[in-house]
Amino acid sequence: MKIFVDSANLNDIEEALERGFPAGVTTNPTIVSQEERGDFTERIKAIIALLHKYDREIPLSVEVFSSNPVEMLSQAESFIAELDYDPLYVKVPIGWDELAVIRELKSRGVKVNCTCCMSFAQALLAAQAGSDFVSLFYGRIRDHGTDPTAVVRQVRTAL
Repeated sequence: MKIFVDSANLNDIEEALERGFPAGVTTNPTIVSQEERGDFTERIKAIIALLHKYDREIPLSVEVFSSNPVEMLSQAESFIAELDYDPLYVKVPIGWDELAVIRELKSRGVKVNCTCCMSFAQALLAAQAGSDFVSLFYGRIRDHGTDPTAVVRQVRTAL
């Protein structure tokens, strides 16, 4: 099992790194906005600096914040250029148009984490579009009356 830290809080991330357990870090615009005011890119660069400090070249997922497919592609390219971190994954939320975004990013050699997946079908579509990671929303799946453990089991078996 791999445990990822889902945070933009530098203290929380550093505490996890000090203990040696995170297999990766995931963020999203909402998580970043809950931290101290500042530039989004600078916050992500600070996370990367912590990863370097602890000599951890682990996956870092950064989510696009546009809902427009063309802008998503542009943001992804900006993240790659500005952050210069090899195990960087661009998080793209699941959606019909977003599947084309995932496919295009993969054709450009970009690593992708498809997020907000709530069903086996969504996870399968994301994987078939080329997503490297599929992020299931366990709590939200449960809140919608579906057994999240069964969904995870299906996804794990298929992928």
